[in-house]
Amino acid sequence: MNPAFRRHRLALSALPIAAWLLPAAVRAQPYDLDVPPAPALAQSAIDALLASAQAAGGIDDGHSAHRLYVFYDPNCPYCRRLYDDLRPFVARGAVQVSWITVGFLAPSSLPKAAAIVQARDPLAALRRNEGSYAAPAAGHGGGGIAPAATIEPATRARLQRNLDMLRAVHAFGVPLAVWRGRDGQARMMLGEIERDRLRELVSLLA
Repeated sequence: MNPAFRRHRLALSALPIAAWLLPAAVRAQPYDLDVPPAPALAQSAIDALLASAQAAGGIDDGHSAHRLYVFYDPNCPYCRRLYDDLRPFVARGAVQVSWITVGFLAPSSLPKAAAIVQARDPLAALRRNEGSYAAPAAGHGGGGIAPAATIEPATRARLQRNLDMLRAVHAFGVPLAVWRGRDGQARMMLGEIERDRLRELVSLLA
């Protein structure tokens, strides 16, 4: 496992459940434990992130009244795991996931992200990327889609806007999930989501 990803996982595994169930004072966790944590987020910042995610034109996966917005990178192993873990919920109509594409984790991330966004059927391209995922090793591997040979200006601008949303909440990793709870509050979670937490998260979607 890449040391940076290992540190990322260790940092996120220490998050108490309250860090994502509570609507305010959420703290973004950095990839590297040596990096000081970002300031606590105000509820208004999470509200703004959810509004931006809703307007982003993500890749809709499934059909449900309950929506979850997930920022992902084509080469992210934790995003791939979340994609797999969400399959049963999507299949039975418990959630509709809107996948918001970014590309920054590896040199091939941006052209792979572009290949997904520019595809005639972006959802099919996303599924192909995740279905052919190979664990990164020595800078290679990751998502299975072939990188785009060219990145259209509109695609580059869209991917940059998506990345700017993450930066606005001091998030330097993915996956980042944002949703509205049944109580009307916007919530977010950064990093790997364990299956028990994911089940609870889906049950609390508005």
